Amino acid sequence: VLFFSDNGPWLSYGEHAGSAGPYREGKLTSYEGGVRVPCLARWPGRIPAGASTAEPVMTIDLLPTVARLLGAPLPADRVIDGKDILPVLEGRPGARSPHEALFFWAGDELQAVRSGRWKLHFPHPYLTIAGEPGRGGKPSNWGKLAPQGMGQSGMAGIASRHGHKVAQQELALYDLESDPGESRNLAEQQPGVVARLSELARPMRVALGDALTGTKAQAARPVGLDR
Repeated sequence: VLFFSDNGPWLSYGEHAGSAGPYREGKLTSYEGGVRVPCLARWPGRIPAGASTAEPVMTIDLLPTVARLLGAPLPADRVIDGKDILPVLEGRPGARSPHEALFFWAGDELQAVRSGRWKLHFPHPYLTIAGEPGRGGKPSNWGKLAPQGMGQSGMAGIASRHGHKVAQQELALYDLESDPGESRNLAEQQPGVVARLSELARPMRVALGDALTGTKAQAARPVGLDR
């Protein structure tokens, strides 16, 4: 049995949405409050009771992991971005994340990359709540919202309907081991780490595209099932 969430809480909706705890921001962002979610696994005889791990993995890893368990081959006609995480899932001693880096897109924007303890945010706009969290299932700033219509798209449209405002993130490097709340920008103190993570992001940016830098995708993955 696997139990997990798709994203962090929608903070604009207050107690109706939940809490991100010590992590920054929530749903709709690439901060830890938006992308770090609980995951519980139960498999008597394979996963030790009470075991835990801090190794970073993603939901895209479930496909190759389940395929391995079933003895099923992965498709050879497309790129599979996920990795087999069975050793991590089973809590094996010394099991590590199979990813050298994790990449965080919002739509067609590559907003952040993580490698080990380090997470680099590229300059990008993001959504944050416009006032106090809402109550009773209503968003922040309820009564003052001025949506132009349900068809209004993009960040401005989401902000106008759900009690957000658009803020700007500068280039920032965070040490998630000592600063999981992403509050201390270490980019100037760690230029080598910034350069290394930027280089890790480069081939993925070229492959999948990045609206933030005007990079067009050269190897975009097809969306969903095509047969």
